[in-house]
Amino acid sequence: MQSLNGIHLMEDHNEALEVWRQKEIRSRILVHVDAHMDVGSIPQKDPYEILEASNISEVNRLLEEEKNWNLTNKDFYSLVNIGNYIYPAIRDGLIKEFWWVVPDRNFKKVGKYLQKYLKKMAKKDSNYAQEVLFSNGTVRGRLFNAAFNICNIDNLPEFKEEILLDIDCDYFVIKSARQRIFKDILEKKRLWIEPEEFVNKLKKKKLKTDLITIANSVEGGFTPIEYKYLGYELKELCGKLLFDDYKPLGLKDNAGVFFSHSMAEWKTGNLSRAGDLYKKAVQLDPTYRSYFNNRGFLYEEFGLFNKAYSEYEKILSLDPECPYNNVNMGRLLIKKGKMDEALSYLNKGIELNKDDFRAYSLLGDIHFKRKEFDKAIVLYKETLNLESEDVSALKYLGICYWKKKKMDQARKRLKKTVRLDPFQLKIRFLLIHIYIRKNLFYRAKREIVNCFKILPVYTKINFYLGLRRIFAKLPQRSLG
Repeated sequence: MQSLNGIHLMEDHNEALEVWRQKEIRSRILVHVDAHMDVGSIPQKDPYEILEASNISEVNRLLEEEKNWNLTNKDFYSLVNIGNYIYPAIRDGLIKEFWWVVPDRNFKKVGKYLQKYLKKMAKKDSNYAQEVLFSNGTVRGRLFNAAFNICNIDNLPEFKEEILLDIDCDYFVIKSARQRIFKDILEKKRLWIEPEEFVNKLKKKKLKTDLITIANSVEGGFTPIEYKYLGYELKELCGKLLFDDYKPLGLKDNAGVFFSHSMAEWKTGNLSRAGDLYKKAVQLDPTYRSYFNNRGFLYEEFGLFNKAYSEYEKILSLDPECPYNNVNMGRLLIKKGKMDEALSYLNKGIELNKDDFRAYSLLGDIHFKRKEFDKAIVLYKETLNLESEDVSALKYLGICYWKKKKMDQARKRLKKTVRLDPFQLKIRFLLIHIYIRKNLFYRAKREIVNCFKILPVYTKINFYLGLRRIFAKLPQRSLG
């Protein structure tokens, strides 16, 4: 994270919360410029309350609050991420009023859509959104008991006090807050608004700020890497136009320019020149050598494997010794069923970077699919040595042990899997089976209760009644 004269540039947007805390921000207005709201709620309810339910009416009441269940065994702040970091800022009194500036010139349709969405969310959690109204080009209401407003840049009012300005670069790439994110990015050919035009609009509104946070959001896939330069450009523009004492960075070179020129040269078939420009970009800013340095992974999301293959092939022609590019190609080839080719790319990825846990996990997947469980176990263990909370590796390591009938080892890994990802329902059922086989009936009961909290509501009631009939016959003692 880079900071200059009150302007902080970061990759992940939730780092903004850390900045506000470090600056001891209290009771401020936040202007959040983003294609996403980033005010998801963070569940805080203890799931074991449901074990104390004495009748079906109480269970039904608890089920109504299902969105608030914290099934992870993690504390509140450990659950903060790019989609919910504004919630703790509101809850803890850092933010008294929230303005979300959405990427839409014509706000009428999207405003009504967002109003409908917020009212739907309010039915699930009454604290989430209240008094939601749409008038004069702005959606207004209360969000977690703080005033909130949603508008486009043209309807943002003038503020009499200094505000916090929080910008995500994907705002400039995604044209509407209601459009499909990845589809828009793939089809996008140019920005819908230029950074200079946007910052000039802020200046005309006489916006005053002493603290700006800017997120690239490249690694999450929301901002294509060819637009990574936006973060640097916004930092310079905001500094020049909004800070009287701003001193420019005076950068000699801009990695984003070299990367963009590299892509342009490649399209014209000038691969040698494209490679030179790419190397210059990476030399200036190593983060351009990334898992996300092309749109291949987005094509993968849509199952467009041939287009993804072309993207990975392109970047490999520019940088054949990049471990990330080899691992990406290996992952894609697994999806295409070309296991032997995938092995070649993944092994090269490991040769180039022995600390890449993703490569070991993907190699493990190949051996798992081939039912070579001993080899898969070795690779999944290596994955977990490098990244102890890799859910996929934990899950398949547990299943490998299950296949080999090593139930204690399987239980250990599967328990950690559902602790990290509570919605792994099939893994929870597998745990129940293990507990029953080991005569650990009370642990089975606890896991079954966790399962039915994740099931659809109409299934939960019947499931609960069946549980009461089964477990009422068991000796009444504390859970094992």
